[in-house]
Amino acid sequence: MIKVLKDNYRKTFNYTGVSKLSEFWLFLFGNLILAIVINIVAALIITVILLTTDATIIHFIVSLIVRWIVFTIFLIIFTLAMLALLIRRFRDAGLSPLLLLLILIPAIGHLIILGIAGFMPSKKD
Repeated sequence: MIKVLKDNYRKTFNYTGVSKLSEFWLFLFGNLILAIVINIVAALIITVILLTTDATIIHFIVSLIVRWIVFTIFLIIFTLAMLALLIRRFRDAGLSPLLLLLILIPAIGHLIILGIAGFMPSKKD
């Protein structure tokens, strides 16, 4: 799983080639685990700092803002890497990457993309 995460983050701006179905799911679940770990570690660090210092409400607010910034940076990087992976995954399934525009459909667009990218088998050459 770590290898898949590293490979896909290295290919963040590589929109050529293909990505297999297993690569898609490992990347998705690997990032879910990574996001949970980042949140837990950030919460623990903030808790320790606030409990061991003479913290005021300002310290608490600043720590929440820092946590939000760190997680936002992670989400931006994840989104760029996922976009490239989805384009490669659509190619692997023999579909046009323009189908990613379905994500713009409110409420169900993400589910449609997940269904296509997560369950369409690879195209036979």
